[in-house]
Amino acid sequence: MASWKCDGHLSRIRWALLPCILDLWGSGMEQGLGLGLWEGDRVDADAERLHRQASRLGAEWLSAPFADFWSKLGNELATRSIVASGYSTHQADMEAIRSLIAQESAWGMRLRSGLEGAALAWRSRQVAPLRARTLSLMSEIELSSHLYAQQLAAELQRILTGPLEESDRRVAAMAASLGLRPGVGNPWAPEAFLRVFAETLPLDEFTATLVPITFDQLGRSLPALMRDVLPRLSTLLEGGGVVAFPAASATPAAPMRREAPVEAKTPGHDTATMAEDTESGIVGQDTVANLRGRPALDPVPPGPATEPVQRRDNGMPRYRDIVHDHLAQWREREQAAGTWTLPKQAGQGAHVLRSAEVMTMASVLQGEDPTPFVTALARRGGSSLQVVIREEMLKAAAQLGFDREQTHFGQDDEDAIDLVAILFDTLAEGNDLMPRGTRMFGKLVLPYVKVAMLDDSLFNRRSHPARRLLDALAETCDGNAGESATNREMLDRAEAVVDQVVDRFQEDQAIIELAAQELREHLEQQQLRAEISERRMAEALHGRERLHFARQAAHGDLAGLLASGPLSRASQHFLEQFWQKALTHTWLRYGADSTRYRAMVVLGNKLAKLDAAGAALQADKLAHGFIAELDALRECLSLCGRIGEAADEALARLCSGLADVDAERLVRTAQPLAADDHADVPATGLHLASAREKPCDPVLIARLRKLRVGQGLRIREEEGRESAAKIAWISPLTARFLIVNRRGMRKLVVSPEELADMVERGEVTIRAIEAPVDQAMRQVWEQLRAAGRQVH
Repeated sequence: MASWKCDGHLSRIRWALLPCILDLWGSGMEQGLGLGLWEGDRVDADAERLHRQASRLGAEWLSAPFADFWSKLGNELATRSIVASGYSTHQADMEAIRSLIAQESAWGMRLRSGLEGAALAWRSRQVAPLRARTLSLMSEIELSSHLYAQQLAAELQRILTGPLEESDRRVAAMAASLGLRPGVGNPWAPEAFLRVFAETLPLDEFTATLVPITFDQLGRSLPALMRDVLPRLSTLLEGGGVVAFPAASATPAAPMRREAPVEAKTPGHDTATMAEDTESGIVGQDTVANLRGRPALDPVPPGPATEPVQRRDNGMPRYRDIVHDHLAQWREREQAAGTWTLPKQAGQGAHVLRSAEVMTMASVLQGEDPTPFVTALARRGGSSLQVVIREEMLKAAAQLGFDREQTHFGQDDEDAIDLVAILFDTLAEGNDLMPRGTRMFGKLVLPYVKVAMLDDSLFNRRSHPARRLLDALAETCDGNAGESATNREMLDRAEAVVDQVVDRFQEDQAIIELAAQELREHLEQQQLRAEISERRMAEALHGRERLHFARQAAHGDLAGLLASGPLSRASQHFLEQFWQKALTHTWLRYGADSTRYRAMVVLGNKLAKLDAAGAALQADKLAHGFIAELDALRECLSLCGRIGEAADEALARLCSGLADVDAERLVRTAQPLAADDHADVPATGLHLASAREKPCDPVLIARLRKLRVGQGLRIREEEGRESAAKIAWISPLTARFLIVNRRGMRKLVVSPEELADMVERGEVTIRAIEAPVDQAMRQVWEQLRAAGRQVH
């Protein structure tokens, strides 16, 4: 019975494999039963050598001109007009370019490795059309890059007909020598290059608008490069491998090793680096850029003289190995300042906690009362956050049976704890966290210690899910005291997400990714509300400013008319109660330079002349003039809401007053204009001085006038913390700035002079808009670098 069951299983397996066998058999018949070879396995050894040499040299020749590709693109982008793309878009593109420049060398290595790998892999498979890659599921930016690559490939195929035909003939001859079937394609065609180029792009650092800019730059340089390289490769293939090295590759690249041909890396691999390293200068660009992605070909590890950083087995340096020395210097500085006490040296037989044991203790403490961490973040206790983390974990170790005096953390765990502590401290200082927000961050301290121990890229990969969660949480809590229903809803949602992470997270970072996504989606909904609120505030401010200028203009015309000569009480009443209001409405509707406004001003002047005619007993002139202006007077009254009987009554009173010879006529004075009821009172917690002891720097004021909508700011609160803000609107009438916080709530309405005064006092700092963790990490590197300078 068992034998029958076994035979049945084998039979089903055979039937299941039959289509695959038939497919392989058909491919073998088509290709000479050689699994990719033509007419058996006859392969020329010289052809193999030539193929390897052409793959290596072609990769060098094609990749060498791109060594400074991002630097050139950054210089060009910096000179472009901001008006054409918008200030926020231009700033985002420049931030992305700076991050790409930081990893320029590593990207050039990946491009070269990808080109060589694709050329070597060409022998075992036919080069797939570029359009086939776009059929897979990909992000919008990734899809856009492949579409632009397709368009550029088609254009290059059209303009490079001659060199491509010659190259195709040489490649076909080499393919025949290698025993490949006809029609395998050209591994150095523009299509093949653009496929590798698109796949090696660090798209996590890209903005949507940077993709067309990149391919536009590429489209201007690639045709000339192809015209130079394709003939050179044809000469190489024709001469059997004897060709002079070009000047661009006079210095040979580092030797590469490979166990087997590999595919070029797909865009799904994260190859971006931290943007903050552009300015920090802690480690070299090449080293940092390799922290987050592995090239398609692993380079041979350099000797100790050229690369002091330890490496993992896969040839890449560990992140904590790179910053270990800087953390040690930072600890020395903190110890000298009295804010840090180095742990006692382990005695004989001391136990150094393994990472698994530290993870266990963090899991035990996770979800318990976060008050110690909250107190440290709020700077209400005497101990720093890194000290509190160690103390709490050592208490847990003692409860689990370890001797606290003889238990110590390993080097990696010490560094992970300190990096998390510095990051959280910096986030707490750089954002205006209220007590509820500080408590949320305190709950996440231990989960993030675990994340840091599991994954070094938390600190240098901008797209890391744990970073995105902190970004969303900081944006939610920054300056949010829950004063409105919307703000309370945001805090409630953030607290629920944090509690979910604390309850469920052990080692699976998918939980953090889902939490970050949930909170970000809620923030995006709130952002739409904030944008609507910003527009309404801008419209209201603009309306009040226009009303203010209209009232000022009307009052000025009234004061000038009253002071021009004696008028009766009836004329003064009409001018003040009706004509002035009509002027205001006309200014608002048609503007001060309009024909209607000038006609209304003329009406006032004529009315003053009619009053003078009445005083001089010029009855005919008064009667004819009044009748001639009757329509204009009715229009004036209608603008004030007086129509019908009310208008007739007002006109009758005016006519009676003008005709009264005995009425007292004096040079009148206009009543002072009522003060505006919309004075810009600074928000609670901010101080704005209206009078300055000394004038501000005119150069600074001129520069501030050039700021555009979307410019980021940092506002210092009374407690010394900072909060993020931006310019949401600039008045076209007064050039005043409407400044709002992250949630679109009004913070300030200031003139350029007032903003300059606040900048000089240090209350406002002009900063580009960036993610909270990006800003915090930049400050972390500044702290570590400052510590290194002090120690040396």
